[in-house]
Amino acid sequence: NRYKLSILYIKSMGQDTSKKNLEEDITAFDAKTDFFVQLPCYYTQDAKWQTAAAALDTTISDLPKLLAVLKSTIRYQRKTKVSSDNDDEEEEIDEDLAPLLVTYLANATDNQQQQFFSTILPNVQSWALAITAEFPLKQYGNDGLLLLTAQQSKRLVLSRTQVRCLLANAFFGTLLHARRFHKGNFPSSFNLPDSFLKNIYKPSIAQLEMLLNYFYRCSQSDPKGNITISRQVSVEKDMKFWKSSDVSVTDVHTTHDITIEAVPNSLHANFANKFIGGGVLSRGWAQEEILFSIKPECLVTLMICERMCRNESILISGAEQFSSYTGYGFRLGYGGNFNDSDDTNDFCDIICYDALSDFKDGQFSPKYVLRELNK
Repeated sequence: NRYKLSILYIKSMGQDTSKKNLEEDITAFDAKTDFFVQLPCYYTQDAKWQTAAAALDTTISDLPKLLAVLKSTIRYQRKTKVSSDNDDEEEEIDEDLAPLLVTYLANATDNQQQQFFSTILPNVQSWALAITAEFPLKQYGNDGLLLLTAQQSKRLVLSRTQVRCLLANAFFGTLLHARRFHKGNFPSSFNLPDSFLKNIYKPSIAQLEMLLNYFYRCSQSDPKGNITISRQVSVEKDMKFWKSSDVSVTDVHTTHDITIEAVPNSLHANFANKFIGGGVLSRGWAQEEILFSIKPECLVTLMICERMCRNESILISGAEQFSSYTGYGFRLGYGGNFNDSDDTNDFCDIICYDALSDFKDGQFSPKYVLRELNK
């Protein structure tokens, strides 16, 4: 049973350990063309944003009303081809839209429910509707949001209120998927109702509490500063380069009493999935998923970052830690609000890079060791 569980876990994280995957062909990517994802409010071919906006502009006082709003907001962007005569017929919306929210609210205290419906939710609605103000038509309307696609060294700078706006829209499922505009390799979805809110696992409850704490903190004061996401593409070195290098390895210090994210004034390593974020919005509760849960502003990378190739990494700057946590994996728990004692807004950068996942001896062959050295 343990063996079967490990295999299922790998698949849920999107890992493919086949030899074809290990080859990682980087020549198939277009490294010269800019690609964008349209923002829903400016997507002229989809007039249902007004329906979604009208639903968001209502008072939500209880769970039934929330589920009714979710039906209106996620319906507008879920379409499927049913037949050649009707290419835009809508999917049926699942009866059980958000079991994670249902479970959380069923077990929440009176104070938690009061805070959710009177403070958190109205603000999330307001931030979602502010998309036209946060992303002005003159700047974003024609193209949309720049995608950080494979084999392009580029960066995207977003204000933290813009990130908050995108996360608010993701909560209600209103965002369009990058794959509609660029046939690339992106995470399955950035919209929370598509996967995350369908979970019923205890660690997912903890992740939801961390997200809600982020929204609550943002309702108390607007976040200042920017989030910068940089896609970094390197020139690959051969083994001769590495063998001839006389650069010394830096000093190494190990410790067992502090976590990566707790080390101040450092570049924090995110041992990432090639699809950044891994299973944070599905069924993942390991290092990367926990990091993106306690620092929810990192989640925006799932919307704009194509999967990493063997010569790439992604740098995230400016993301704040809002929550603490306990445990790991299936024992992950919400550890309460986190307050950084340093008020300078100088948050640690996060470097995201993936390693090969192969439980045979293949990953230790010279070819793949070279891949990891370059990475």
